[in-house]
Amino acid sequence: MHKDVIDRKEQHYEDLVDWHLFLTSDEKIEAFTKICSTVRKLAGIPVLNPKIDLIDSDYGYGPFMPKNWNLGVASRYLWDHPEVEDVLHKLIYNNILVPQGWSYNFYPIVEYFILYKEPAEDTIFANPCLFELFKHNPNELLRVKISTSDINFLRERVRLFFVKNTKATKEQSKKLEEANNIIDILTLRRKHLPKNVAFKICAFRIFQNMGNVKVSERIVEGDFDSNNFLKNQIGEFRNEYARWENSGLPYQKRISDKTIHNALKKLHREYLELLTK
Repeated sequence: MHKDVIDRKEQHYEDLVDWHLFLTSDEKIEAFTKICSTVRKLAGIPVLNPKIDLIDSDYGYGPFMPKNWNLGVASRYLWDHPEVEDVLHKLIYNNILVPQGWSYNFYPIVEYFILYKEPAEDTIFANPCLFELFKHNPNELLRVKISTSDINFLRERVRLFFVKNTKATKEQSKKLEEANNIIDILTLRRKHLPKNVAFKICAFRIFQNMGNVKVSERIVEGDFDSNNFLKNQIGEFRNEYARWENSGLPYQKRISDKTIHNALKKLHREYLELLTK
């Protein structure tokens, strides 16, 4: 069983990886910024100062707090304007979460950016209200891939909800079986954390930096076997990669320049494909 399954506060690593990879595309960031600006205007929200607007909370989710079935920004403005919060929720869901294929784990950081026009210091948390979402709309969980930790979390919460730490009645057992059957369907869309994801995130960031240099200095795909690439990019990659040693993600302490070089060549093709999606 997943550790601390009832009160888990670990970051949702699978979505964290997707978010970091998303941030390596300047084009996607620009489009994201524009749609957030549009949503802000449609909801009639002024640009707020987080130092003034944020409500102090002890929930352990940074600037976020549990709401109905997901985390959201602990905002005084939204607290005072519930009708605006309802409109904002619908706009974010229909215009950002669904088109991007994002789960509700992304909701709080999107809402934060819309309110304050800047990214939140904390990124993605596993949704502590996942069971409430499951009860409200289990089909929503079929919209996106679900993680192994989500599956374990749901099974335990479902068991406690129906059994309530006592011997289950025949009716409770039937409801529990029905709920677990739905969760079994969800497992077919289980999200698997890629191997060595820290390496992939760092590689994509290197490619992003390469795209930001002057055209005359840019290293194109055909130059990946050049001494210039080995000299200038391997060291930069190592510095970036070292920051992930204690991240909790799969990490290789010892890796040769040749291995890095070959992996970067392969990942660069994947990066170029990502930019076109």
